[in-house]
Amino acid sequence: AGFFDTRSHPPRVRRTLIVNEMTIVNDLILREWHGNARAKLQDETKGRLHKRCDVLQTIIQEQLKENGYGEFSFWIPSEKRSEICANVGEIIRQNRMPRKVDNAQDCYKKTRMWWHRDKSKFLGSFLFKPVLFDMLLPGLLHHGGVSRKQHLKAFLSIFMTILASNIRFPSTAPRPIVCQQCFLANNKFKAECDRFVRHFGYEWHRDETKIRSVQTAQGKKNKYVSNKSRCKDIVASFIAVLDKMRAAMEQQSDEFIQLKIQEWYAGQDSQALNGSA
Repeated sequence: AGFFDTRSHPPRVRRTLIVNEMTIVNDLILREWHGNARAKLQDETKGRLHKRCDVLQTIIQEQLKENGYGEFSFWIPSEKRSEICANVGEIIRQNRMPRKVDNAQDCYKKTRMWWHRDKSKFLGSFLFKPVLFDMLLPGLLHHGGVSRKQHLKAFLSIFMTILASNIRFPSTAPRPIVCQQCFLANNKFKAECDRFVRHFGYEWHRDETKIRSVQTAQGKKNKYVSNKSRCKDIVASFIAVLDKMRAAMEQQSDEFIQLKIQEWYAGQDSQALNGSA
């Protein structure tokens, strides 16, 4: 009989009520499909986030030993991992329902496609920026023993190694552990990388979109020039800047580096105050 008893209504009204009932039922089915798709994606992403944390942690620990920090233990604690997973999970939970889905499998496929397309900016803001700039960098700079210049050089070496390292998930080819698209989409990691190199007086090829003029029936127009290695070129440019920074530090005094570090943290405090205002 459905939700509505249409037998007492005229045929035209009855057809309208039946269509409304079908619309409600279809909407409920779509919502169920989408809810299940998001829940499944959240579980899969949570496992991959923990693996990324494990690999980052291992690389950092190995590089610390190679740079003479054998007594420095770096860990991403469970509380921080839970925070990362919660932040990313909330982004997935807020995902809008895909359009024109055929069945539950198709709904999941389109939801997953959205995540693979947009995940880089969220991983940049919620994973890479906190681990590298909020945990590793201050952890090294506040570590005793050698000068802060040596600490900063060690950070640059570790950073470059991480950017050149890969991770592999089941049924996938090895991929950069730091998504290269992080340097394209606007996110906190990209902004912090830019601010970091600029603070020490360097520029880097962030993203120069190339265009060329073409003749059309309506006249000359600018056309985007496709570049399949765009992300890779940007990351390589950033690594080159980090390497240049590290080499230049050999000629810079400890006092100069100490001053730049103090200015860096003063700028962070200023940003925090402006953000809360």
